[in-house]
Amino acid sequence: MSPRKRRRSRRKEKREQEHIPWLEHRRGYPSDEEREKIIERRKQLRGELLALMVMKKGPSSPEGRELIKKYGDEEINRMLRFFPQGPRFRLTEADEAKAYRRYRLRFARFGGERPFLSRSEYQRLDDEHATLTMKRWENLLGWSEGGGEVYSEEDAKRDEERIRELTDLLFLDLELYDDLLPPSPPPRPEDYSAPPPGKYPDPVAELLEWGDDLSYKRVLEAAMADRERWRACIGDLTRMVLDPGLLDGWPSEASSWAPWHALHMLSAIDAWEVALSLADLTDHPNDWLSDLLPEVWAAMDGVEMVLWMLLDDAGAASYRRALAVHALAFLAHDDPDVYFKIADGFVSRLQAFPPEEEVLATALVVALTNLRYEKAFPAIEKAYQEGKVDETAITLDDVEIDLFAGGEGEE
Repeated sequence: MSPRKRRRSRRKEKREQEHIPWLEHRRGYPSDEEREKIIERRKQLRGELLALMVMKKGPSSPEGRELIKKYGDEEINRMLRFFPQGPRFRLTEADEAKAYRRYRLRFARFGGERPFLSRSEYQRLDDEHATLTMKRWENLLGWSEGGGEVYSEEDAKRDEERIRELTDLLFLDLELYDDLLPPSPPPRPEDYSAPPPGKYPDPVAELLEWGDDLSYKRVLEAAMADRERWRACIGDLTRMVLDPGLLDGWPSEASSWAPWHALHMLSAIDAWEVALSLADLTDHPNDWLSDLLPEVWAAMDGVEMVLWMLLDDAGAASYRRALAVHALAFLAHDDPDVYFKIADGFVSRLQAFPPEEEVLATALVVALTNLRYEKAFPAIEKAYQEGKVDETAITLDDVEIDLFAGGEGEE
């Protein structure tokens, strides 16, 4: 066989290996063989998308167009849904709340016989997974703590098995297969303990049936259809948001998602009167909603003064006050009339806060950077010099790169 024919034969063989019928019709669920091929293909796609993002290249770049040609729009758009979306607050508590909400959703749909984890259990195991993953990379690269001997093959094998176990338990790879397997909602165990939820009148009680389809469009349509009726229920909606019996409800039961719907309903009807009460979400041990507060608050007409009050409340927890910072940043980003007022207010507070207020100072630096407020740089630089900012969250180099990069801020 000539070299040309051999190359042609290899290309044909490769096309046949890559051809997966289910990806063409996407009906039902693929066979075991197809599923394995699709998962491997998606792992490769995920890696290539991450590389593209690191290089800050989008779909219209030559590399992006090559990916679209290789994998198709549908697979790429599907994978992108699982990538981090929205603003980066660089707040540990907010990141943990968001991650736990994602876990609850995945458990509700695919939990099966797996145990359900509290937020503290989830965080502990997620930290373990991150530590083992970093250790694996260090081993692959030949690094080791103190420059000593890299850990043994037996240890590496044991850790690899634990990584697989944690990945499954925490649903960390669900983006690879969530449409390839039928849902497996977990039944509520007889010994599962949660406080009894409260009773609610109509129309608030309707939210107990909306389940885990977390659609703001649905909330907005309901609010617009009968705004005054919903505004008459502000007290009951607030009670639902903070109801421990619902917040700790069994994830596969529809009512356990009612606090999400109630929170967004309060936003849709501009219930700024209860904005401060909603901050009590941050005190819940299994908090899975507090990271949403900045966007929820910022969507409420008339809330700005309340947010300044919370930010300046020295008796309030730093996390609550930091969430107020990011809510104000949303307002500044969306309304040119208050942009300079809010940005200048951030600068004056950054200058005034003592080093002990590291969480707040860091939130202000992140917000000012996201807002691209270049005039703030001298105050930001001084804050770093005075040790006010958590450099593990954002470095001065990060600030310089993002602050003077131009374009829209992340907020």
